[in-house]
Amino acid sequence: MRDLLNDVLVKGGFFCGGFVRDYLIRGEPFNDIDFFFPGEWPEPYRSWHYRRDIPGKEVVENYADGIKYNCIKIEPLEFSCNVFCFDGKNIFPRACCKPMDYVKAWELLLQKKYVMQVPGIKNVVFEVKIKKRGWKKAEAVWTHGEIEEPPVTGPWVDFKEAKERFNKLAQ
Repeated sequence: MRDLLNDVLVKGGFFCGGFVRDYLIRGEPFNDIDFFFPGEWPEPYRSWHYRRDIPGKEVVENYADGIKYNCIKIEPLEFSCNVFCFDGKNIFPRACCKPMDYVKAWELLLQKKYVMQVPGIKNVVFEVKIKKRGWKKAEAVWTHGEIEEPPVTGPWVDFKEAKERFNKLAQ
């Protein structure tokens, strides 16, 4: 695991999904590691088995050390609990498919709550899965206004536990 985590960072990747949400931020167990690269995937990731081969939404996977690793094409997000990523040092938000209150999304994440921005079949499946893990749906609706780049600053900037948790696995 250590080698793969470090390889992702060396090749310019970022961690996302449940690994960031559950483990790095909340300190809870995780069962897979999601990550992405801006642009083209480097080797060996582009040679991994395709789990989803929809243009612009591709996912490749591999199993090692009893963990499933998912390299994803970054796509617009629909759940507030998945908007945060990790670059090996810091947590930061990424763009969503609808306007989002990132500070409120952070607060909800710490409370183990989420907002589903866009209903859809894929999202219903994810919603069932996350509810089984004890997450609760929040009543907030953020579907007004213009889509903007996520803010650079926010309460996540001072969140040092993510780097500490990551270093336990990567060093």
